[in-house]
Amino acid sequence: MIRQIGKPGLLAAAALIAAASLAFAHDPKKKITTGMMEGCGEHNAAAMKASDDVSMHLAEAKRSNTLAEMRTHVEAADKAMTEMKNQMSMCMEMMETKQGGKAGAGMMGSGTSAEKKSAAKVVDPVCGMEVEMANAPTTTYKGKTYYFCSEDDKAKFLKNPEQYANKNP
Repeated sequence: MIRQIGKPGLLAAAALIAAASLAFAHDPKKKITTGMMEGCGEHNAAAMKASDDVSMHLAEAKRSNTLAEMRTHVEAADKAMTEMKNQMSMCMEMMETKQGGKAGAGMMGSGTSAEKKSAAKVVDPVCGMEVEMANAPTTTYKGKTYYFCSEDDKAKFLKNPEQYANKNP
């Protein structure tokens, strides 16, 4: 993903990731009422942890002595940023579902309602949330594929698949 660019280029990429991280995780314009946040606790906590991971990796990238070390931290920050976006999207989707498709409309800027509704969706067996099949982490258990809203839910499923597999036959 990162081409052979010098240290200034990697620092610029790290700065962009940091700016996006702060914008997604701490935008005061996107305040949401407590009632709308019900059920998003795990996703919010995971998004905030990912945001902290982004900050930590970017700080480490700045302290790196070699391009290889810096690249490793920038790539880790990029991965954490992706996880943060996924968690925030899942929370927004939960709120939309609870509010009849109205909560957070347009806040994530990830397509029109028609585009979201046309995507194939399934239910995460761990948290019960509806997820898009195309973007969801998956695992196969006893010949059936299960889709999850996050890697955390996938890990919970893998620890005790019988508990969750029986929820959605």
